[in-house]
Amino acid sequence: MVRFSNQALFLMLCGAFATAFILSGANIVTRSISPQFGISSVGIASPRVVLDRHRGTDNSDPNGWRKFVVSQKSFETPEVASIVLTPSSGKSTLPFRPGQFLGLRINFGEQAVRRKYSLSRADNGHNYTISVKKEQDGLISGYLHDELSVGQIIDIYTPGGDFTLDFSAANSKPIVMLTAGIGISPIMSMVDEIVRNPIYTDRPVHFIHCARTRKLHPFRTFLRRLHLDRPNFKYYIAYSQDTPLVKHSNRETTDITEEAKGVAPVEAEATEVRYGRLTEQHLRDWLPMDKDAE
Repeated sequence: MVRFSNQALFLMLCGAFATAFILSGANIVTRSISPQFGISSVGIASPRVVLDRHRGTDNSDPNGWRKFVVSQKSFETPEVASIVLTPSSGKSTLPFRPGQFLGLRINFGEQAVRRKYSLSRADNGHNYTISVKKEQDGLISGYLHDELSVGQIIDIYTPGGDFTLDFSAANSKPIVMLTAGIGISPIMSMVDEIVRNPIYTDRPVHFIHCARTRKLHPFRTFLRRLHLDRPNFKYYIAYSQDTPLVKHSNRETTDITEEAKGVAPVEAEATEVRYGRLTEQHLRDWLPMDKDAE
């Protein structure tokens, strides 16, 4: 069993947080799109795809691109849109592991621009869901937010990536998830799997998220409900630019549309909420007492 000091664990988690933030949020237009696919050196953009012999591919493109239709589009916050993509062929989607990403190709005139976005829902065999933050001057993120509509067809490449959830039924260690901003996207597919898969029923989860404000915290309603319904799911938030809630009525707000407008729920919104940037003291208080965790 490997144990670490709080300070060492803080530094490692900060490194992991920075990696997740960069990989999930990179969407700024550059002169060349090739660097977007050059992150395999950190073990995220691996071409390896998890295959299932009962779910084959119906690719019509020899290079692996498939046609998908936008079947749903919604906004988690004013900055984050979730897009559900369904195979236009009507066949099953290729399987993936929670934490992996999806390749998109959008044609702008004669230029085909590619991006990779983390999948934010677990594998269901029917569709893929990505959650995209609109970046300032972001060519693709701006298009996906402002122009892409339900019914449109776009090109999708098979899921990939090595940043995945452990599927070992024998593993009983607590699961620690540290996210910030749009870096929450790949972790949400893991959370979705944890909720659906009985092998995680008894495993404690410590979910820590950093956001500027409640209004800009994606998936807040879902996580709040999960923390209330699942005793071993500990949900901690650090808001860097927000203030404590003030109860004005007994009305409970759970609608995502109201959440996107910044309307605060009445019930306990998390296991604990603190204000200011994440600190080493936060981690000391929020991480499992036994530092031997996943």
